[in-house]
Amino acid sequence: MLFGKPFTFKPLSVTGIILILVMLIGACDSDSPSEETGNNVEYTDVEYSEDGSGVTLYLDGVGVPKSRAQRAVTKDLAQTAFDFIEIIFVSPSGTARTSWILGQPANIVGVPGKTGTTSVNYNSISTTPAACMFVGRDDGKVLLGVGKLTGTKGTTTTTNTATTVDVNTTSVTFSLSALQSGLIVGGETTSGTGAAVDSFTYTGRDATNSFRKILPPVGGVGYPVYLFPNYGSTAPNTTSDDATYTFSFTANSAECITAIKHINTTTVYPVVQKKTPRYATNGRYEEPRNRIDTYTTVAFRDTYAQTPTHIAPFAPANGGNFVAAVPLRFTKTANSSGLFAFNIQIPVYMVSATTTVVAGSLPAVTWFIRTGVGSEFYSLDDGVSRGGCVLISVGVSSSDFSSIEWTWFKGF
Repeated sequence: MLFGKPFTFKPLSVTGIILILVMLIGACDSDSPSEETGNNVEYTDVEYSEDGSGVTLYLDGVGVPKSRAQRAVTKDLAQTAFDFIEIIFVSPSGTARTSWILGQPANIVGVPGKTGTTSVNYNSISTTPAACMFVGRDDGKVLLGVGKLTGTKGTTTTTNTATTVDVNTTSVTFSLSALQSGLIVGGETTSGTGAAVDSFTYTGRDATNSFRKILPPVGGVGYPVYLFPNYGSTAPNTTSDDATYTFSFTANSAECITAIKHINTTTVYPVVQKKTPRYATNGRYEEPRNRIDTYTTVAFRDTYAQTPTHIAPFAPANGGNFVAAVPLRFTKTANSSGLFAFNIQIPVYMVSATTTVVAGSLPAVTWFIRTGVGSEFYSLDDGVSRGGCVLISVGVSSSDFSSIEWTWFKGF
């Protein structure tokens, strides 16, 4: 996923979701007259670090002149995965929230501490007072990273100045932690670049005898594939295999998890989807012509199921802390055999769903934690890309892969 595998958001993906934290700054250089000449100086109220690891906001419209370097897309920033940001400040006196697309002003006003007579120490990202930042993709609102307040300027407070905001504070800086996921087989990824984390873990029958991971060549790329035996082919005789898919962060993992809140209602809830395997090659997608498993099912298990009773059993509380370890169950029938893939999507919001009360009426953004990014959410994860689907095989040995035919992909 993108913020994960080496900042591995698979380059934006989660299963490889590697999340790479880099931001695309909205404005690029051009041959137009400089914004810094004459009286036409433009100002910005948000600055981004060149490697995408931090964001600085200037409060209540106080900004700095845009420089040529700030307008240009640097090599590092051009690799960034996120282009949408949301920030919240929560205090006993009220909530301030803003969100914007890269290239737009942040327009953060009414931050408690900056307004009023009492300073506020935002040394938490989830417990009041709290200051938190989410970064991700505007397209689909895919969450790629979480930020915490790590610095302020202009404050006269003598204690906790790194996180304290008062009437004299002019700017605040957030440092970002990338959301990670990935697939590691045999201790290394297929590309040799190395994934940051290994997200998929088998937790059912004996992993040595009943569950293996190999790298078969598919379209010239070795994709991690997880092998399950046929129904009744091993002891104990069981029709299900359990596994866990775990999301993590490059830093401050425990804090980040408490800042992410589940959305789990009758209309918006976590989903695990079974998909036909597909991969990109030569500008198009290909899928298996044969050996597709249409009988095995995949669902959440234990306490991780959607609220609607027809899709039990995973039920994280609506508004509860993010459950990073997602428990899964694969159920087979006597006819189960072949390949299939799956991906995961979990709707969440940041810290508080309370509508802003001190700076307009902005509602909380609905974000999605996914095993992949964009259209690649439906493609196989090779361990290092944006692909979001984990490849599963039932009763297909490594020697059988050469007999599987792949054909032009017709649709989702």
